[in-house]
Amino acid sequence: MKKAFIYVILASAFFTAVFVTVGILVGLNIAGNSSGTAASDQSETAFNTANSLVAGGSNNSIRIPGFKKMVLKADTFEQSVNLYNPEENNCYFRITLALADGTELFQSGMIKPGQKIDKIEITRHLKAGTYKNAVLQYDCYALESLQPLNGSETVLDLEVIP
Repeated sequence: MKKAFIYVILASAFFTAVFVTVGILVGLNIAGNSSGTAASDQSETAFNTANSLVAGGSNNSIRIPGFKKMVLKADTFEQSVNLYNPEENNCYFRITLALADGTELFQSGMIKPGQKIDKIEITRHLKAGTYKNAVLQYDCYALESLQPLNGSETVLDLEVIP
């Protein structure tokens, strides 16, 4: 009887450890806890990934990259970036970057799944400094019909360096 009780305790401890480990791994995956950083050749432009939003149902979900910060160069139109449409998506993206006041800095063309944009030309020179609450707007379109789908706006800070 005492042996059976010890086996029950050991089995309970084992399963508890397994469930806690699985819960932590699933929680980290759901929270998008990967912090990827992409840097350009000489500009030291960086994006810090905040999360990846998912819009829509399970089979028709759209993965939307989120960023906490984007680093740009001051006083130049050409910028190095890391904007992309995850290859798992079944839609086009059109990405717009705007300042908090709504001033549009950039709008992409249609970005197909798996496509990346690493160079953009913004509409105006920015002075060095931090531009809080800038917006990356993701407009999503069906691959065949180009019908608008769910989209998203992510808020980020633009760090403009000299």
